[in-house]
Amino acid sequence: GGSAVASLQSQLWPVIPSLSFLSIGLINPIAAAVSRTSQIALNMSATSAGANRLRLNAAGMDFRPCEATLKGKVLQTVGEIGKVTITLPTGEQIPAAGQDPVVIEVRRFVNPANPGPTSWSVTTLQVQSGGGSDSVVDQDVGHVGYEIIRHLKLEPVNQCPFDLLLNPAIAESQKRLCTARLPWYEQEGNRVTLTFGGLSGGEVMDGHYLMVQPPEGYSFTTGVPSAIPLAGFL
Repeated sequence: GGSAVASLQSQLWPVIPSLSFLSIGLINPIAAAVSRTSQIALNMSATSAGANRLRLNAAGMDFRPCEATLKGKVLQTVGEIGKVTITLPTGEQIPAAGQDPVVIEVRRFVNPANPGPTSWSVTTLQVQSGGGSDSVVDQDVGHVGYEIIRHLKLEPVNQCPFDLLLNPAIAESQKRLCTARLPWYEQEGNRVTLTFGGLSGGEVMDGHYLMVQPPEGYSFTTGVPSAIPLAGFL
């Protein structure tokens, strides 16, 4: 057989462990529409110990105005388009496998402008003393999160004066432009008119359903139609 004549060994890239556990989900107030301000809970545990900083990457997300909290404490964040770096308080680390996962809430970032599933990359880092470059500890790439949906625009509230709503000489068609039919907003049977500006893309949503959920503490009256379509419905 042949014999080796020469060889060369070259160091390329390190192999990074995957995260032990990762879950990304929307939290209240839930907002999954395009270009809307949103918030998530990042539930995770590392494979390796020693990480005290993490970096989130998600294409199209605007993390510049965001805020991150851990157990009610505000964390240091550096956000930009598509990326945010979050640093844990001094002395705290992201728990490794076998420990309870850490839950970090990330709020007030802006969803991308295009609908579709979100894809996240999460990298845990160890901050180096003396200002050196952070060391990568664990990483999870291509984690599929929530779905970005189109935005259904709702026109602003039109709060009409008392005398207009109760004046019998004013046509009902004009009163219908008011958001509430009666000035006593907590009265049972008070009709509310919602005016939608349509979907962000302007598509005709033939065959789709419109779901309206009343605010907490309110309910629809039984025995009568819950909703009556006015203008714009086919």
